[in-house]
Amino acid sequence: MKKNSKIQHNAELSILLDSIQGVSWTTDSETISKFSKDLFYSSKKADVIIQPRGTNEISRVIQAVQSSEFKIAVRGGGLSYSAGYLVERENTLLLDMRFCDQIIEINADDMFVIVGAGTTWKKLDEALQPHGMRAAFWGTGSGLHATVGGSLSQNAINYGSGKYGTAAENVTGLKIILPNGKEIRTGSWADNKNMQPFNRYYGPDLTGLFLGDSGAFGIKAEIALPLILRPAASAFIAFAFESITDFSAALTEVGRNAVVSECFGFDQSFLAERAVSGGFAEGLDSMRGRLLKEFRTGLKKSDDSRSAKEIDGLRPFTAHMSVDCRDNFELQSSMSLINQICNKHRGLVIDGELMRAIREKPFPAPEMLLGANGDRWVPMHGVIPFSLYKGLLVEIEKFFKLREVQLKKEKISWSHVSNLIGNSRILVEVNLYWRDSIPDSFEDFLDEEFINGHNRHPHNSDVYNGVKLLRSELINLFQKFGSTHLQIGKTYPYLTTRMGNVSELILTLKTELDPAHRINPGVLGLE
Repeated sequence: MKKNSKIQHNAELSILLDSIQGVSWTTDSETISKFSKDLFYSSKKADVIIQPRGTNEISRVIQAVQSSEFKIAVRGGGLSYSAGYLVERENTLLLDMRFCDQIIEINADDMFVIVGAGTTWKKLDEALQPHGMRAAFWGTGSGLHATVGGSLSQNAINYGSGKYGTAAENVTGLKIILPNGKEIRTGSWADNKNMQPFNRYYGPDLTGLFLGDSGAFGIKAEIALPLILRPAASAFIAFAFESITDFSAALTEVGRNAVVSECFGFDQSFLAERAVSGGFAEGLDSMRGRLLKEFRTGLKKSDDSRSAKEIDGLRPFTAHMSVDCRDNFELQSSMSLINQICNKHRGLVIDGELMRAIREKPFPAPEMLLGANGDRWVPMHGVIPFSLYKGLLVEIEKFFKLREVQLKKEKISWSHVSNLIGNSRILVEVNLYWRDSIPDSFEDFLDEEFINGHNRHPHNSDVYNGVKLLRSELINLFQKFGSTHLQIGKTYPYLTTRMGNVSELILTLKTELDPAHRINPGVLGLE
């Protein structure tokens, strides 16, 4: 930028900031540096970070931007890995939504809660607990930092997904600030006499337009979520399977019966020594050892004809489930059905301590960011129907088998985990680990003692680029199975994979809502 244009740019920024007096902002270089990174990518730096504290301040900021040259990127908790909130254009402001974290209304009669978009899942769950209620989808494992608004922009799964599906499927209404600064509400909340957000569906589903959009169509200011009564009875159960055939058949049959709140399915590396993401519980390594011993002991006590040495060499696939019910009668019935299904597919019962530990501390610090040896971590995933599940797992195994030389040379390790979504879909996530320097942004998520307790590695651009290539190739693999994706951002293909008329409609909507393409440019494949 030439000197004169830089002076003009700074003058325009000063005018804009003067016009939103009372709204917090910062140009602190350390904060801007951290906010120019997600879990994998680095980007240009924002000119300023603006930190609104509610709907009115969001609206003021968006209106002020209308007469300026600036673009806006929107950030929630900052734990995504698909470049969705990263700055890619000059003259960009970053909207930090974490201070829009008010619990606005808990309506126990009509079973909904309204929160500011920056509310974390942990804060929401703690607010609902004294009322004996819970959100149906009640958060991600990263919910100590992950925000409700960010999760809905990305879409997400985890707690409650086995029964209730994705985060986006569990919204009754949104309060949106459009790119022109105007406010709209959706569903029954949009009634001109200020009706309450008890019903998402009244006419076209406008709520859905702003979910999973990576923030492209508007800024989520307030969100209404449906509530359920907190379960009166819960139990945790796990199974080990020798074959991928039995493992995949058991998970999908359990899923079709919609009896689990969560189900995590781990590949053979989980109970072995290969690096996997931690943060599940204290003493994860010793837990894995106990579960592996339990599996092998169970086989030795059965009619298995193999020698003890052969059995000791086995590494099983494992499924870990939580079951939430209204009472013990329903709980026992559900547990009996799960046992019946998994026994049919030659699953061996092991202790459910992993899920129990997760539920005891559902929102831990995101220690999975670092592997056991200080390795960096990044996941890639796809969502597929049950009928394609086994085939995808087999192809993933083949994919990495063909790349063993590269993986060994670059010291890249991998594992995969599966998550049930409702009674018809499953998410498969591949975790990649590689040796690299630790970004400064991790300091906001992990304490100094934890970081210093891990090995440090220098940045190696060749290995980083190798991981980047693996991610691109994994996307191609998922696409062969017709996979969809969460947190599309600027990484997963969206616009280019839609039928022509759909792409045209999406482009038309973007241009209608955001003619200057100011809000989150680049996401979903949009300019």
